[in-house]
Amino acid sequence: MTFRTGIVIRSTPATRAEWDDEVRRVDDLGHDVLLIPDHLGLWPPLSPLVAAAYVSDRLRFGVQVLNNEFWNPVLLAREVEAVDVLTGQRLELGFGAGHAQVEFEMAGIPYDPPGARIDRLAAAVPRVRELLAAAGCPTRPSELGLTASAFRDTYHRARMIRRRYTVLDLAAETGTFDELVDELFAPGGFWADGARSGAGGPRMWRG
Repeated sequence: MTFRTGIVIRSTPATRAEWDDEVRRVDDLGHDVLLIPDHLGLWPPLSPLVAAAYVSDRLRFGVQVLNNEFWNPVLLAREVEAVDVLTGQRLELGFGAGHAQVEFEMAGIPYDPPGARIDRLAAAVPRVRELLAAAGCPTRPSELGLTASAFRDTYHRARMIRRRYTVLDLAAETGTFDELVDELFAPGGFWADGARSGAGGPRMWRG
């Protein structure tokens, strides 16, 4: 079994040299992915990754995770397409519905009930994927060289290793977990084979 490790950087360096040193430290430690969270009070999540790509030619770069409520899907897809190109197709995306009420208040964005935010998340992810696919970005597992057989068990293992309460726990408590996994791996589902194969491009998931 192959594991990847990543580091989430929450610091806000005062200079470009400090940021470059942070990136080199993650690279020298042998990690696979450098990630930035999407929280107010920290750097924006995408532009620093472009600078990081000029420091390391090995690391992949990701966002853990984008607060969907802060982004317009069309404008996000435009941003992601550019960042993916400028990082050499090493970008990975994570999506979330947002949880820190204080950040919504700071941004002047209504803090709607979880169900409403999750509904918007469920609508936004396929829309962003559609726009990126139209722009030529690989967006499906088969286009990234990933196989369903290698990943099906990860949905069950994720519940055991995550300390945070996630959508997987919610599905389990409502008795829909197995149905969710079956739907993801069914013909036409997210893990169904795509029409193309390849590597690189933004990896997209919800969390």
